[in-house]
Amino acid sequence: SINVSNPGNTFNATCNVTCSDGDFCMNTQVYIQQNTSSGNKWSNINASSGDLILEGSSNPQALGNINSTKLVNFTLKGNAVLADTNIRCNASSDYSSRISPETATISINDNIAPNVTLVRPLNNSVESPVPFVKFEYIPFDNYKLRNCSLYANFTGVFSENLTNTSTLISAQVNNFTVSNISVGNYVWNVLCLDEANNSNFSISNFTLLITGD
Repeated sequence: SINVSNPGNTFNATCNVTCSDGDFCMNTQVYIQQNTSSGNKWSNINASSGDLILEGSSNPQALGNINSTKLVNFTLKGNAVLADTNIRCNASSDYSSRISPETATISINDNIAPNVTLVRPLNNSVESPVPFVKFEYIPFDNYKLRNCSLYANFTGVFSENLTNTSTLISAQVNNFTVSNISVGNYVWNVLCLDEANNSNFSISNFTLLITGD
């Protein structure tokens, strides 16, 4: 079993290929394949899609004509957070084909919390009473955001006010709209949660003063 700390991190997989036909294995090619633990269909790992993707090597790798043991290295990286997925080697030549009886289980974890940048109202802003105030922020996550929540002390207690879920766009400006904020001095921040249950506020609260007419 191999544990990978975060999606995007690379790891190496090595196939041990032996020609056992008593002579040369002609035009030998070696594949690295993946399959989920609950699935029954193996597929070649490619460089663009799938739970695991290929990094900086070809699949298959051509060995030509061999009559000895060869070690074939593939560099892979996680393309998603996974409980587990399985990989195996598959070698073929002109007159024979072998699939490895052994598989390796790969788990891709996500230990990185989202990053949150508060945008507007600017810190220490002073605003006149208006029907609504738009609170803008930029969330970013290395994998996938689940939701973000606006925290503020509009009621006198710093607590969750609103939550964004379906409309979240990572690395772009998102917003909450709050209506009828009373005159007063407030602090606000945004907490974001990703699909691996990592969470994070912006590094510091912003303050907002709503003045009288």
